[in-house]
Amino acid sequence: MPRLLLFVAVVLLSAQNVLAQSLASDIVSDPTTYIPMAVFYTSTRLDWNSSQPYFARGATEVNPHFTRSGRPYSTPLSYGDGNALILRDALQVGAMSLANNLIMHVIERRFAAPEHATAWKRLGRVERVLVASALAFELSSRHFEQWQTNLGPPR
Repeated sequence: MPRLLLFVAVVLLSAQNVLAQSLASDIVSDPTTYIPMAVFYTSTRLDWNSSQPYFARGATEVNPHFTRSGRPYSTPLSYGDGNALILRDALQVGAMSLANNLIMHVIERRFAAPEHATAWKRLGRVERVLVASALAFELSSRHFEQWQTNLGPPR
């Protein structure tokens, strides 16, 4: 996914015509491009940071993505390695969101005949909001729940 993000950025930044520059401006200024990434990063960091006291007392990590062995109920990654993994994952979420927004903006422009331009813009906006909301919720809800569990009384 980072390669996709880099490719899209290079294409948009190297575009010379007004249409491509307008497209890049629309995507960069659209909050639905960043919301899934920001919510995912925040939820995962809250979960990761609130888990550290348990790890310091010898607890294992249930999420195999954050273990040294790649298996659940194993030794967690170091704090720094976990932070780096969270950042990488958040950038991948950002790349997915950026790709979705790019595709939708291109579709809006491609199919927006003058008499239907407003309808296509609204449809594109609705799609981007729905995808951003679903992506943010699906990727973050478990982390927010785990964060709240970690803040409860010690186990």
